[in-house]
Amino acid sequence: GPGGGGGATSVIPATRRLRRGCCGTACFALPRNGRFSPLLYAAPALCYNVHNNLWYVAVARLDPVTIAVVTQSKVVFAALFSVLLLRRRLGVVRWLAICGLVLGLVVLNLPAPRRTSAEVGDATDARSLHLVAAARHDWVVGMFAMFGLCVLSGFAGVLTELLLKDRSVPSSLWVRNLQMSAFSLPIAISAVVITDGRRIWHSGFWVGCDGWLLATVSLGALGGILTSIALKYADALLKSFAVGCSIALSAALSSTLITALPPPPAHALHGAVVVVAATAVYHRAGSGGGSGGGGGGG
Repeated sequence: GPGGGGGATSVIPATRRLRRGCCGTACFALPRNGRFSPLLYAAPALCYNVHNNLWYVAVARLDPVTIAVVTQSKVVFAALFSVLLLRRRLGVVRWLAICGLVLGLVVLNLPAPRRTSAEVGDATDARSLHLVAAARHDWVVGMFAMFGLCVLSGFAGVLTELLLKDRSVPSSLWVRNLQMSAFSLPIAISAVVITDGRRIWHSGFWVGCDGWLLATVSLGALGGILTSIALKYADALLKSFAVGCSIALSAALSSTLITALPPPPAHALHGAVVVVAATAVYHRAGSGGGSGGGGGGG
């Protein structure tokens, strides 16, 4: 869990072994006679499980602003793996749109600057608190975890898109989701036993389970289904742009509908405009017969 320092740190060397095993699985299950081996479904399942555990490592060691900024690099890795695995050709315009999306999301997630006199007067105390927090949260380990989960997210998303669009096997979207979950469940159970086995033995498996947990799990499951639909009928990059637009829309609606929240800062509005503009440019580059639509993946 996020609170345990030793358990979280032990995830880092395990991640290296799991990543090597993931790459080995992908190489072993490459297409044979025009068809993918079912073992290839283990690769994205393994990546997503490691990705979720690395989130706990990063959240326990980094501040929210750093996480919000660094996590936008997922879009870049998704684009790189789309070129490498799907042989998707991205022109200069689309690469500029991707960079614009990342820049807009970074600006959108930056907090509002605070210039109050009380904070200026307590600059020394704030600096000492910052140094204490930096010593407690291992910044290097947190950044390593963020980099790893961003790479795994891009790789797993593109590989999942490749598998879902494979027409050599006549199976539905739901069957392929079940195939992936068949590999995910043993990996997730093993991770729970390794990290929290002693606590489960003493307190029971359902300790801490309540309505909020069930709602979180349900939302996560629904999000996974919607993600697989987006990957099958669109692609990993379009999904990233859709997520960017949803973040901008959520920021606008939350400040409009929830009156208790302060109005968004000016730079957040600028970031939202950049996100929408980058999305429009990316779509226009593709609809104009550009360079991103073909080239592998199905």
